[in-house]
Amino acid sequence: MKKPLLIGLALLVSAAFAQATITINLGGGNIYGTSTATLAPPGALLQLVVSTTDNVFTAPTTGSYTGGSADDVVLASFVINAGLGSPGTFAQPIVVNYTGNISQGDFLMLRWFPTLTPANLTPPAGSPFGQFRVDLVQDFSDITWALPADGGGTFALNFLTMAQGSTVNPESAGVANMVVAIPEPTSVALIGVALAGLVGFARRRKA
Repeated sequence: MKKPLLIGLALLVSAAFAQATITINLGGGNIYGTSTATLAPPGALLQLVVSTTDNVFTAPTTGSYTGGSADDVVLASFVINAGLGSPGTFAQPIVVNYTGNISQGDFLMLRWFPTLTPANLTPPAGSPFGQFRVDLVQDFSDITWALPADGGGTFALNFLTMAQGSTVNPESAGVANMVVAIPEPTSVALIGVALAGLVGFARRRKA
């Protein structure tokens, strides 16, 4: 086989396995704490989460921003940026690689944790959080809260309340009105059973 033909085949193979990349310019406001009395402070944690399989999002639990879900993935963690004009506002470009199970149509969700920062690798129990997604194109966005076709490109995706120019989202939509839960006792019990089994196995090996 001639060398040019080999090079051509290699290029075709690499193109076939290339993964598409898009950029989402994510922005908005107002993001609040636990009430509309206080906007989330600069440096507070925000996340863009994708559900890669079932389009169902599992709420955060102690020790896991995705509640231990097998298919939820945090695409990006970033912060409130008061430099945009006021507290509670943000703008963040996010590059999304269509790899693994991440693909067109997967639902997206914005989550915010007004008392946490990116230094918190896992969420403590009782931490307040808010979340938002909708199946409509709104708030000057280009797309709904789902991944677009994997043909490349840059897309605007915004969350706004009425104070920031939305015609549909009240201020209450920006409130962190949920809290990070402790995993259910059944889950803890299963972990305990598994650990007990491992200890028993280790003792039997020593014997």
